[in-house]
Amino acid sequence: MTVNELQDELIGEIEYITEGMEIYNKNGNRVELKGYPQSIPMFLPTDYGEEEPEDTLFPYFAVVINHVMYNDPEAGGENTAHIMVLFGIYDDDEKMRGYSTLSAIMQRVIMRFMKNQTMGLFYCDKKMRMEFQEDDTAPQFFGGIEMIWYLPEIETEEME
Repeated sequence: MTVNELQDELIGEIEYITEGMEIYNKNGNRVELKGYPQSIPMFLPTDYGEEEPEDTLFPYFAVVINHVMYNDPEAGGENTAHIMVLFGIYDDDEKMRGYSTLSAIMQRVIMRFMKNQTMGLFYCDKKMRMEFQEDDTAPQFFGGIEMIWYLPEIETEEME
């Protein structure tokens, strides 16, 4: 199992657990949260009408692999991947619900992995950190979850 597979599984799991949440795009249409591996797309669709190109991405999240450590001494010799899941939400409602929507999404993800740390052959540490962007960027709201995932052990081949 590779870190790419972990990344793909996390994207699928987060999209699944956020299905049905009330998340909206800039046009006020209810949409599903879309996940990307490592970063949001650099090349945006050219047919975005009067919208700014970056607004067509919202809402989104990216599963970013910060670093991988094999035989990590701080983790008892296990293989670990340090992951940051970054979220971007757009909400121009005067009630400023964007922050609440963002925190509800992140809480749902954290609750999923606090209740059950396994996902396929991977499992995560219960120690997670949730962060929000400090600057006021309304109507765009940003946050992230820092997680440590344990990767399957790589078996040593016997030499003949």
